Amino acid sequence: MSSHRSLVFAVALASLLQASGGTAAAQAAQSARDERCAHMRHELEAALSRWAGLPVDEEVRRWQAKAVQLCSTGRQAQGVRAYSMALGIVGQARAEK
Repeated sequence: MSSHRSLVFAVALASLLQASGGTAAAQAAQSARDERCAHMRHELEAALSRWAGLPVDEEVRRWQAKAVQLCSTGRQAQGVRAYSMALGIVGQARAEK
């Protein structure tokens, strides 16, 4: 009976350690995605300040709002994509200017 309890305890301890390690890895991945969103937000804000007055401001602002909403709700990949769309529009408008 004692060996059974030891086995159960060992399995429970191993599961707990694995879960805590997995949590740390998940938190690191989440942090990296959050940093990517923050970097893209900064890039877009810098581009908009450099090229203020572009005729596409409204469309860019819609993409920016969508990106902020996606990044803040845990959908960072889609948020980064929305930031990329906004930056692409700024780049096109800048090239045409």
